[in-house]
Amino acid sequence: MAHILIVEKDIFLAKAYKVKLKKGGYTSDIVMDGTSAIAYLEKQRPDAILTGLVTPNKDGFALLEYIKGIETLHTVPVVVVSNLGQTEDVEKVMNLGAKKYFKKRHVTLDEVKTAFDEILVQK
Repeated sequence: MAHILIVEKDIFLAKAYKVKLKKGGYTSDIVMDGTSAIAYLEKQRPDAILTGLVTPNKDGFALLEYIKGIETLHTVPVVVVSNLGQTEDVEKVMNLGAKKYFKKRHVTLDEVKTAFDEILVQK
C-alpha cells in the first residue's frame, strides 16, 4: 500500500484528501506547513507527496526545492494543488520536479486520486 504525505494548511481539505486516498487504497499523513513537511521527510520517505504552494513557514516552492536537492527524495513524485495559476508559477513547479499541477478550484478529489494512481503505477 503506497503512502502519501499531504501538505495542506486547510485541515478540512487535508482530511478530505486523506479520506479519498484511503478509499483508493492509500495510507497518508497530514502536515500543515512546509517546515513540518521537511521535518517529516528528514525521518521518513513517503511514496508520493501532495502539496499546496501557499503554506505557512516554508511554501510549496521551498518544499519542492528541498526535495529536488536531497538524493533520497528527488525521485518521490509530487502532485501540486494550488490556487496559484500564473504561467510562471506552473512552469516553476514543473521545473522543480512536480509530476502534476492542478488549480485547486478546478480539480476534484477523484482527479487528485487518479493522478496518484497514474503516477504510482509508473514508479
